[in-house]
Amino acid sequence: NRFTKSALIAPATRRLARAMDDAMNRLREHNLAGTIPAAHRVLREALRVAPYAAQTECRTVGHSHIDVAWLWPLAETRRKCSRTFSTMLRHMERDPDFVYVQSQAQLYAYLEEDYPELFEQIKRRILEGRWEAGGGMWVEADCNLASGESLLRQLIHGIRFWRHRFGAQYRSRYLWLPDVFGYTAALPQILKHCGLDTFFTQKISWNETNRFPHTTFWWRGIDGSSVLSHFFPSDNYNGTAMPHEMVRGDFNNQQSDLIPFWLNPVGHGDGGGGPTAEILQRIKTAVQAPLLPRVRYQLPGAFSDDLHHAAQNCSLPVWQGELYLELHRGTLTTQAQIKQCNRMAELALRETELWSYLAWGGSSDYPASELDRLWKSALLQQFHDVLPGSSITAVYQDSHRDYAALLLELAQRRAAALTRLASGLPVPEGMREPYAVFNAAEHSRHGVVMLPSFPRHARRDTPAAPRLAYVTKVPGLGATVFDAAATGLPAGVKPVKATARTLDNGVIRVGLDAVGRVRSLIRKADGREAVAAGQPLNQFVLYSDRPNKWDAWDINRHYLNMGDAITTRAAMQLIEKGPLRAVIEVRRPLGAASEMVQHIRLDAAAPRLDFVTWIRWGEEHRLLRVLHPVDILSDVATYEIQFGYVRRATHCNTSWDGARFESCAHTWMDLSENGFGLALLNDAKYGHSCLGNVMGLSLLRSSRQPDEKADMGDHKFTYSLMPHGGDPIEGGVPAEARALNQPLHVEPVTSATSRTANATAPNPAATDTGVLHPFVVPSGIRVECFKKAEDSAKLVVRFVEVAGSRRMAVIPWRIPVKSILAVDALEQPTSLFKVWLDRKNNAVKIPFGSFSIRTLLVELK
Repeated sequence: NRFTKSALIAPATRRLARAMDDAMNRLREHNLAGTIPAAHRVLREALRVAPYAAQTECRTVGHSHIDVAWLWPLAETRRKCSRTFSTMLRHMERDPDFVYVQSQAQLYAYLEEDYPELFEQIKRRILEGRWEAGGGMWVEADCNLASGESLLRQLIHGIRFWRHRFGAQYRSRYLWLPDVFGYTAALPQILKHCGLDTFFTQKISWNETNRFPHTTFWWRGIDGSSVLSHFFPSDNYNGTAMPHEMVRGDFNNQQSDLIPFWLNPVGHGDGGGGPTAEILQRIKTAVQAPLLPRVRYQLPGAFSDDLHHAAQNCSLPVWQGELYLELHRGTLTTQAQIKQCNRMAELALRETELWSYLAWGGSSDYPASELDRLWKSALLQQFHDVLPGSSITAVYQDSHRDYAALLLELAQRRAAALTRLASGLPVPEGMREPYAVFNAAEHSRHGVVMLPSFPRHARRDTPAAPRLAYVTKVPGLGATVFDAAATGLPAGVKPVKATARTLDNGVIRVGLDAVGRVRSLIRKADGREAVAAGQPLNQFVLYSDRPNKWDAWDINRHYLNMGDAITTRAAMQLIEKGPLRAVIEVRRPLGAASEMVQHIRLDAAAPRLDFVTWIRWGEEHRLLRVLHPVDILSDVATYEIQFGYVRRATHCNTSWDGARFESCAHTWMDLSENGFGLALLNDAKYGHSCLGNVMGLSLLRSSRQPDEKADMGDHKFTYSLMPHGGDPIEGGVPAEARALNQPLHVEPVTSATSRTANATAPNPAATDTGVLHPFVVPSGIRVECFKKAEDSAKLVVRFVEVAGSRRMAVIPWRIPVKSILAVDALEQPTSLFKVWLDRKNNAVKIPFGSFSIRTLLVELK
């Protein structure tokens, strides 16, 4: 009714209603064939003279959103592809106007393997311009939980696959993600670094609190990059071309005065199917309907071109920062083991590439094809119903099996590379028990390590008690050799002191209460207490968790009023006490069917307190969180995201602030005021909150739909508390979070040749001092990948500025560099930034903006 009340279209509505009556009156049930032509003449005349109500265009494209795994396993998806794609090919034979878009390179890879003849038919349609293989990603991945490098690899593998299959002329400028549960503020720069400048989605229209104010707009990310974005105003990525759908899209197009056209994907989706013959007939009919927007077919690629052309001539609104979906917040927590496997796989892939290149360079021994396969296996699991935890039991049975195989092979390949590197490291004279300690982080580190549980000269299957050692000056992306036979702490490092309720390492002092909570956490450099008076840290709370609608997907705000704090006394004992490490064990039941063992651990000289946690989980519709009320006043908290961080309000002043009661962070969250802060680090948790002074971390859920076994069973994870001076960057929080997630790794040095000072190392970065590292990275710069180039033996290094500051970074190399080239993520020359090689000093100069990505193609001497 709100549409037909318009003064503009009311006369047309009345005229058409009268014509419909007249047409119906001309029909005779006993002679339909003879009377239909007269009725058609009446309708055609009415349509001819009725004025158009809408002056905008609905650009329509056939589409089938296919969930790679959701309420069905991967095996069924492969069959869905064959059925859907065959139908679309038949539509094209019958209807010369019909065009179709299908995203996700993985689906094409399945089809090429399972149905090669069908794949060739699609290829011909793509080359003639009626079928578009677009959207960018290997699968339509979750954009909250996947790492920045993973999102880049989604695009790299997707675009490269399509280019290899459909020719070098294949071009896509857009990302197509209609059904993903929120979009990181780092996504614009990720798209730009892959050569994409347009973004399509629809999901934000599902917001349960605030209506998103734009349809077509510039989306600006954390580094200042902008991409032109278009939200389907019909609020549907499974359109059916019904009139009400087109009218709704026309009405919802909030920039129709600037961009008088919009995109409407039509076709049955989620489970596949695509447009039906009835949908195609509706489109043909809609072309003649005067009260609908003008309708015509157009592929998203051409639509993107028109969108950019129109945007040049108008001033579109700008949206800064993340596109937060005010719904499905539970997907940050559900299926905790899958999220942990994803984190482990992302880190293991990075390390395996790094150590493999340092071990074998760009030679044929570098496992390029194997790593390509392993990356695609990890990317597949990041699909936006698998990684978020919203699929059925059978999907997770497959996923656990695939992750086990993936992580095992990565461990084996990483071990082979580390063994080769360790055997090539020269051992300084006089060492009695040399070990190599490897540092996958980019900056030099020190700290406590655990030696392998076998003596250097013993058989590997001989059991022996684990030993600890303190190592210093382990270079970034490299290794050093130390003597495990040497005892004692370095000068300036104080031994850990402990009792059954206290821990002190000279950097922080910790006091526990009888419940196992932290009653005191003092940073000794300034004596600052982090614990708010009467509000201990490490408070476990069990909440009732019954969402209004979507069980695995949602956490609704009312849960905040339905929590039961765990305050009963715990069984506590000091189980490890030594100069390098002390551990207090806390045991307690959780709820009616769960139990927890927690090791509260403090290492020598460590700035963080670790909570190594084992939980046997068996609750029904409960949410377990751990809360940390801190003595800090700030109206914003800082959350790490892909390639940087964002700040979110700690209050609910506006409905937009209040809707973010559960938000995503990757390895750390921080609350700071001038001069002091507390960071909450984690090794596999993503659901965070900070309301007032209370920092919260969601640990486990127990949803029952669509997987009735979700999260049931055993879990192990670690989170940490780190008091620090200054803000999180000044306090070294990102580096410490990296250390938690990628600890130092120790390998025995067993090669006899490594004893000689002039031993031949397997790569030029190993020196006769027993140290291996390729270059020195300034603080605030992170190395996201160090690997062999896709199409040559050259080295690809990807740097990211994560501190939020502009700078000219000078990176001295220890390996002689022959040439260096600024490239994009696809390893093609780029004009987005420049680099300079200082040949005299063998150093590279790179200009960085805040949170910027810099990929280099390096030729070594």
